[in-house]
Amino acid sequence: MTPEEFVKLWQTAQSLDEVAAKMKRTVIDATARASYFRQRGVPLKKFTGKRKSDYSKLAALAEQLNGKPK
Repeated sequence: MTPEEFVKLWQTAQSLDEVAAKMKRTVIDATARASYFRQRGVPLKKFTGKRKSDYSKLAALAEQLNGKPK
């Protein structure tokens, strides 16, 4: 994806999840790329609101790993 395509996608997307999905990358990758451009003076919008998390899955994972050696 070219820098121009990324900026257009970022600025027209409704959510960070949408950007990541259309990039076929992770949210972390999308956020890192946006940060890179912002550090170079590109005024990309900031997404507001919290990302959806399934805390029940996180709780189950924590329980599963509880007490297991690293």
